[in-house]
Amino acid sequence: MENLTREKVIEIIENSKNDRFQFTISLEGLDLSGLDLSNLDLTEADLDGADLSGANLTNTILINANLVGTNLSQAILENANLTLACMDGATLDGVDLSKTNLSEAEISDANFIGAKISGANLEGAGFVKRSFSGLDFSYCNLKGANFSQAYFGGANLQGANLTEADLWRAEFHEANLQGANLSKASLAATQLQGANLSGADLTEATFIATEQDSDTIWPDGFNPTEVDIIFKKLDKERY
Repeated sequence: MENLTREKVIEIIENSKNDRFQFTISLEGLDLSGLDLSNLDLTEADLDGADLSGANLTNTILINANLVGTNLSQAILENANLTLACMDGATLDGVDLSKTNLSEAEISDANFIGAKISGANLEGAGFVKRSFSGLDFSYCNLKGANFSQAYFGGANLQGANLTEADLWRAEFHEANLQGANLSKASLAATQLQGANLSGADLTEATFIATEQDSDTIWPDGFNPTEVDIIFKKLDKERY
């Protein structure tokens, strides 16, 4: 991959704006690792397979960008705007997504090992079958997000907004959901063994064969026997 500088990237952006036959900023497959790309407008840019590891993308606009298979490990995306971005297969190990806007982004098959996500806007994003073990989602906006079959073992979701989220068969073993907003969320077959939901808002949440154990903590005044919640001991040897 060609190794570029910030100045060269800016030149590519300007050239694409002036070329009436070029409709996207093409950075596909390029080596952008470690570059300072903060505050740039990369709306609808094609970054398919690019290496952005360790890059500074603070306040960068990446609306509707193609980030399929992109390496974003250790990158800084604080306050970046990735609305509608496609990040399928991206590597996000150790990435800083603090206060990042990822609303309606598609992030299937991405890896999040050690990522910083606290305060991010992930409204309507898709995370089917992803593992978020031990990650910090505190005070994130996860409204309407699809977390079906996702794994949140030991994750911190304190104060997170999970209104209308799809949590079908998601696993929240020993997760912190204190003060989370789960109103109108789908908790069908969701596993809540050892989860702490004290102070959570469960208004109009859907419970269908939702699992709890003796260590599950419910909000004051909530009676799990009045909805379809079953007792099932967690098989810790599986995890």
